[in-house]
Amino acid sequence: MSKTKDVCLQYGCIKCCLNTEMPLSVLDIARIKGLGFSDDSFIVKKNGNRQLKNLSGRCVFHNGQRCTIHNHRPEGCQLYPVIFNEDMGEPLLDSYCPHHEEFQLTPSISRKVVRLVRKLDVEKMGGSCDLGNGQNLGIRKS
Repeated sequence: MSKTKDVCLQYGCIKCCLNTEMPLSVLDIARIKGLGFSDDSFIVKKNGNRQLKNLSGRCVFHNGQRCTIHNHRPEGCQLYPVIFNEDMGEPLLDSYCPHHEEFQLTPSISRKVVRLVRKLDVEKMGGSCDLGNGQNLGIRKS
């Protein structure tokens, strides 16, 4: 879904970065900490979930113009506007995104989202989750 950020950049859209509730996997956290950030600078815990912290109504890594860790952003940010609808039990394009109709929900992306949700659930319970392919996949849960 490399087209994702092209659409966002084309429209100058940062809506998904505003008041984000993006969950963070263990690998997301390790990757961001590897950039020199401490846990308390970017992680907030809500209902047992680790999520990106907000500052002044937007993701702590967004400076008002762009994401300052774009190449290292959480997997969920990379996959957005695909989210997992818990009520329906399946991935879908988030209608919150004003440009969601310009994206395609492919079987490959759907599988990545489902794997991420499973992994986040396992991590929340204190376990570890091996996806078997070396990838860590993320998504913002609705």
